[in-house]
Amino acid sequence: MPLVSLETLKFRGKIDYTEAQLAVLLADAEAIVIDYLKRPDHGWTESTVPGEVRAAIVRVAVLMLDQTTSDKPVQFLDEGVVALLERHRDPALR
Repeated sequence: MPLVSLETLKFRGKIDYTEAQLAVLLADAEAIVIDYLKRPDHGWTESTVPGEVRAAIVRVAVLMLDQTTSDKPVQFLDEGVVALLERHRDPALR
């Protein structure tokens, strides 16, 4: 179950792609964030996911979209994403 709706991504990212394209992108962004958090069994839903995690997923998705329109490499886990996720990450897990 996705933690961020397609409507949220479209609104926040000012994006005009098909829902199928965005669903794939959003799943990839969510996987990147959850992997960074080291919490594969987080138990969150779209209505219970912390706002910082939702914002990080949207930011990663937008950065992924930027990669498709830029000739410069884009780092998906930039300082902004890391700062958003810091309090939710378990540093003891590797």
